[in-house]
Amino acid sequence: MAGAAAGDSKPGVRKRTDLRVPDQPWGTSSPSSPSPAIVLVPPSASSSANCGAQERGQNSSPDEDGLGSHNPSKGSSRDSRSERPESNNIRVAVRIRPLNAREVSAGGPTAAAIQVCGKSVSIAKEAPNDGARGPAVTISEYLRPGRTWNFDEVYDSIDKSGTAATQEDVFEGIGVPILENALDAYNGCLFAYGQTSSGKSHSIMGDPSSGADKGVLPRACERLFDMIARKTEQLAASGTPMQTTVLASYLEIYQEKLFDLLTATRSDLQVRLHKDLGPHVPGLIQAPVASMSDVSELIDFGAKNRAVGATSMNAHSSRSHAVFTIDLHIAMAMDGGTRDLRSKVSFVDLAGSEKQKKTGATGERLQEGIAINQSLSTLSRVIQSLTGCFGKNMVVPFRDSKLTLLLKDALSGNSRTVLLACVSPAAFNLEETVSTLEFASKCKLVKTSAKQNQEDKRELIESLTAEKERIAAQLAREASMRERLQAELEKEMENARAHQIRAQNIHEEKEEIERQLGELLEAHATEKQVEEAKAKAVEQELKKRHKELEEQ
Repeated sequence: MAGAAAGDSKPGVRKRTDLRVPDQPWGTSSPSSPSPAIVLVPPSASSSANCGAQERGQNSSPDEDGLGSHNPSKGSSRDSRSERPESNNIRVAVRIRPLNAREVSAGGPTAAAIQVCGKSVSIAKEAPNDGARGPAVTISEYLRPGRTWNFDEVYDSIDKSGTAATQEDVFEGIGVPILENALDAYNGCLFAYGQTSSGKSHSIMGDPSSGADKGVLPRACERLFDMIARKTEQLAASGTPMQTTVLASYLEIYQEKLFDLLTATRSDLQVRLHKDLGPHVPGLIQAPVASMSDVSELIDFGAKNRAVGATSMNAHSSRSHAVFTIDLHIAMAMDGGTRDLRSKVSFVDLAGSEKQKKTGATGERLQEGIAINQSLSTLSRVIQSLTGCFGKNMVVPFRDSKLTLLLKDALSGNSRTVLLACVSPAAFNLEETVSTLEFASKCKLVKTSAKQNQEDKRELIESLTAEKERIAAQLAREASMRERLQAELEKEMENARAHQIRAQNIHEEKEEIERQLGELLEAHATEKQVEEAKAKAVEQELKKRHKELEEQ
């Protein structure tokens, strides 16, 4: 498949040849990499005590996430893997990457500008300052020291020692529950948000060829096939065969154009809304996959087609939003029918928000950054609309960008959604970090309406059989009624015919009587004329004789 993508790169856009983060992998150390002069996280013993007090004061509410609680330093508890989300609020996790080589070598404060306390993230109470490297950081009210945000999960990867949250911790904490939900026929979505070079691609994709450095996506695909295999064996042992179909798609949104990353053809696809399917992309390739090697091939092929480019912030900066989706269909044979389970899980690697002064972007890179910021701004407006910031009657602007239209279900529909907010601990990036934390806090208020996408064919057959019997009984009743009505109709028609005959006879009798009456009247008139003529003749004879008598 890789050969199909050759020669298809856009001018000025370099195609990614590997998915490895340019800085040292998190949770490991390298003798050749410069280490920070000061690392404040994890906190010192005194700050740990304060952290405990803060947890008791601000995080005393019970765990409502359904994803389980996590160790403050590592972020993931291995006892929470089988738990399910109990609400449909978007789950929000924050991951804080370590200072990278560029931030260390650039000078300036090397202490972390933010602190982790359990499931809380706060701005360091003292502005990070290292006089040998630069002046103190000026902090505005917006960046007030001590500002604290509470989240469902916090993954502290600042310290590269053994206490840092690893790729596996992130996967176990937010990836495994999504898979378990998918096997239970619930749609899921994990999307990574944050400024450029904050660790989104590293968390979602990582290095698929590396064991410890794999991101959530490759780990999830590996675990999914393991889960399917175990489930198939368990059901087979109980005499219940199971068939599974897994389809994968990979797309990117680049400057408001949607491209299929599984083909070398760069044609702009469209997002459509379907009453049953939700947002979908006609013409998007859905490749069948049966193993992790199949998925790896698609990931590699798509990564080579995805738009990336170098900026001052990141040598391998994603210049597009990427969405990798797994469609899962499980059919289990049951007595008298089958049970169908359907779900889809999307892994969304959003391009990072950018400031031109920091990225040094010009020309096409600048235009890419503008397009990225515009789509992320639309995403922010959508979140604000969903949380009622613009009023209850505000129309949610999903259609203002292809990204938000594609994520419509994930943000407000049939999905159990997780946001992974990725931030930098550097004072240099504090303003962007606070902006990301603010966005993540708003996402916690957004509710979705996930439903189980299952269809029990046995129940369906029973339902259809009952419906058939009901319809048959209704048809029998209607047939009986038709027969009765037909008999009544025939009787009425017979009566009508008898009435018609009687009426005809009466009419004929009437005509005969009228004829006879006419004849009688005519005879009477003739007789009357004769009598009148006789009377007149007699009268004249009398007059004549009377005159003769007078003359004598």
